[in-house]
Amino acid sequence: YFEWAAALGARFLTFHGERDMGHQDDAARWARKCEVYRRLCGIASACGITLAQENVAWCRSRDPDFLRALYCAVPELRYTLDIKQARRAGRNWKEFIDAVGDRIVNVHISDFSADQSCLLPGTGCMDYADFFSRLRATGYDGHMLIEVYRNNFTKAEELARAVRVLSRFAPV
Repeated sequence: YFEWAAALGARFLTFHGERDMGHQDDAARWARKCEVYRRLCGIASACGITLAQENVAWCRSRDPDFLRALYCAVPELRYTLDIKQARRAGRNWKEFIDAVGDRIVNVHISDFSADQSCLLPGTGCMDYADFFSRLRATGYDGHMLIEVYRNNFTKAEELARAVRVLSRFAPV
């Protein structure tokens, strides 16, 4: 994966990580897990790629405390922040910025409402002024990907409108 990512010109490879199976790690299991993360980061780096753990609702990364612990144990690991996945995990995106903010290298941006976890930016209740302010406070000025699904829009103009909404808060 890392070699192909590099061949395609990618700088980062985002992965979901360990599925949440409801168990807690004992000290030995945690040590092995962190060693695997460090090895993956090393292999990625040898290929010119940075490994980024995404917060995903059905994975261990759904928990900001889990990510915070990884942050301490695996300094070379970076993060992809996904607003939709935070919402689906029953969390606020702010918790993830607080946990790993200065190591965020990619953002999957979307909007949400009380009953929908994935909407085009500008069609829900997301506070983008606060979001971009908090990202800037961490030093993040990287890429953002509008990550929605095909059923979240019907026309290309809706995507263009979402870009215009976001451009009020950050340069595109």
